[in-house]
Amino acid sequence: MERRAATKFFITVLGQSVKAFDMTAPPNIVIHQGTVEDWIIQNMTPEDHIFHIHQIHFQVIAVNGVPVNDPIIRDTIRVPHQVGRTPISSVRLRMDFRDPKIVGTFVYHCHILGHEDKGMMGSIQILPAEVAPAAENGEPALRDGHVPSLLH
Repeated sequence: MERRAATKFFITVLGQSVKAFDMTAPPNIVIHQGTVEDWIIQNMTPEDHIFHIHQIHFQVIAVNGVPVNDPIIRDTIRVPHQVGRTPISSVRLRMDFRDPKIVGTFVYHCHILGHEDKGMMGSIQILPAEVAPAAENGEPALRDGHVPSLLH
């Protein structure tokens, strides 16, 4: 009888190696409190995933590269699956790390429990604001941030 290997799920930050979440590993992403970043969450799979991040909220800026006017602040969003050879499905999110209470380490993951339990999770460390970059007008610097990809 042939045994099928268990499916594994991953969230991988662009430029990092693909691996399942390990609670003892260093954080996948390190940033500073006080910053605002735009992240592109890509879904490179044939099924939907639900991106969720702890401790902060975000605003949806674009879906599949098309700008949207969505004023709702969220911590969870459905990232549609890829269809055939179409471009990779994605959402562009404005991640707001300005809350002074968010310094520390927390997780982001697929909100589908079976995917999270099989490794589709990452960790992020927020360092104190004293060393955070700022724009010349004193506002937080908005920059393109990390690009987590949902894989399995």
